[in-house]
Amino acid sequence: NPCDDKRHKDIWSKEKTCDRLPKFLVVGPQKTGTTAVHFFLTMHPAVTSNFPSPSTFEEIQFFNGPNYHKGIDWYMEFFPIPSNASTDFMFEKSANYFDTEVVPKRGAALLPRAKIITVLINPADRAYSWYQV
Repeated sequence: NPCDDKRHKDIWSKEKTCDRLPKFLVVGPQKTGTTAVHFFLTMHPAVTSNFPSPSTFEEIQFFNGPNYHKGIDWYMEFFPIPSNASTDFMFEKSANYFDTEVVPKRGAALLPRAKIITVLINPADRAYSWYQV
């Protein structure tokens, strides 16, 4: 983890602080309300989400696919520089993190202290929601 290695920190620019990484991830299968949770969390002044991705909207999808190979600098560009690192909470939301096998290892390697918020609903309600689309 580069945030725990002084050598990495020494070669990063001042804008690449570890405070710019998310403190928690919001995950859950599609059609469970993760977008609503994202919306409500960002209403709080101390909670900030990543900038939208041009290809995946509000989801960066860093840990679960080819974006992972673009590196940490690419990932950090999606997060603003926190105005107050001790009180600001940065987060990322991605429904696809829920069911991708490599995500737990990759996420834990980069964000070992991050919390995970998982959104689940009744499977029948989720199936009905998919049916309506």
